[in-house]
Amino acid sequence: PNNGERETWFWPIYPPSLVAAIVAYMCMPLAQGKKIILDPYFDYRDIDLEIMHYEPNSTGLVPVFFESLIESKRIPEDYGMSYLKVLGFGAEALPRKLINRVEEFTKKHNCNAQLNGGYGNSEGGSEMTIAFTNEILKSGSSGFPLINTIVSVFELGTENELGYGEVGEFCKAGPGIMLGYANKEDTDRTIRVHSDGKKWLHTGDLGYITKEGFVCVWQRGY
Repeated sequence: PNNGERETWFWPIYPPSLVAAIVAYMCMPLAQGKKIILDPYFDYRDIDLEIMHYEPNSTGLVPVFFESLIESKRIPEDYGMSYLKVLGFGAEALPRKLINRVEEFTKKHNCNAQLNGGYGNSEGGSEMTIAFTNEILKSGSSGFPLINTIVSVFELGTENELGYGEVGEFCKAGPGIMLGYANKEDTDRTIRVHSDGKKWLHTGDLGYITKEGFVCVWQRGY
């Protein structure tokens, strides 16, 4: 949330097809009153120079940007990056080995930035959850559902809603659900109106929700 300070959000180049780049990395920071630096025309191998130049408080990077940053020979050994408070990642999964390397890199440069990742897909408006507390990484989750968004777990392919801690299919109700696929059969299988009258997006992804409300993803589905 907005803490009264106008923090800086660095938005480097992303593939234009990424809905998440617009929703999570532009609309949300604007809604929070952050100063956004748009920088779409640099070589990704110069991500180190860009971050050292702008000294952002938060940014979101794709895995290849993290790799380039860690492998940089231009960042001095004693260079401090304490200005970075949040490091987001997206576009594709960040392997555990790379997460460990990123954490080693930030600690080495006196940076306590929290590494954050949410959960979602293009069919569901990109983002369904947001990670914003230190408890997220401890729980191994992808955070809490966004405002006005209902994320629930159902027995695979049914309307049978499961309880906390039970593994099933993630489904979403709320804004941002796609209109449908080009194929009606796929649309009818994926978007269904349940007996509660709500339109639910069946993601095919498996996982569970904790009693605290954390969304924990196990694996991607169909």
